[in-house]
Amino acid sequence: MKTKTIRQSASIKASPEEVYDLLMDEDKHSSLTGTSVKMSKEINGKFEVFDGYCHGYNIELDRDKKIVQAWHFQEDGWPSDK
Repeated sequence: MKTKTIRQSASIKASPEEVYDLLMDEDKHSSLTGTSVKMSKEINGKFEVFDGYCHGYNIELDRDKKIVQAWHFQEDGWPSDK
């Protein structure tokens, strides 16, 4: 299967600190999505979101500035991450 890189950006009316904490804090992220979240705050640390439907690892973390992650989904039609 031929794949492409997806890059996405969004504008949110919140401070960088609030957005970073919302995405990287397990409890806050879980409250936002209503699903279970396991989130490492370390480079190369693993995460699971959306009740395990999506998993991946952290590539780059710059507190309150940048989050770069590799995401993989548990759905037919997505390429294997192996």
